Amino acid sequence: MTDETTVDPETFAAANGITMTFEQVADRPDPTSWADGCHWRVTLNREGLEFSIFYSQHKSNEKDPQLYDVMGCLASDASTSEASDTFDEWCDNFGYDTDSRQAERIYNQCRKQSADLKTFLGGDLYTELLTLEY
Repeated sequence: MTDETTVDPETFAAANGITMTFEQVADRPDPTSWADGCHWRVTLNREGLEFSIFYSQHKSNEKDPQLYDVMGCLASDASTSEASDTFDEWCDNFGYDTDSRQAERIYNQCRKQSADLKTFLGGDLYTELLTLEY
């Protein structure tokens, strides 16, 4: 657990021994709207645990993924997942059509990713990540 001076996801990661590796991939197998982006398979490591996700950036962003950005996106996705109790509420909060199968796939992926992140971090660190300043 970090102390009160933690102000961003990168500091949070460093204070908790979280490191990142990545490899560029041609496409993502999960639902996304990033059809023309640069796609990466990112793996976070902590205390012998691994957590892998697909991460995308706009194609104009020519730099490799940064830990700050990846952690910030994970925190943002988890926060949206935690803020909605149901699929209908999530759609209402984020402007998706409740009759959209793609929206349902994105919602389910976000929920699964958040649950996996919580397992990777543990409940206390997961909660702390969601309260960081960006």
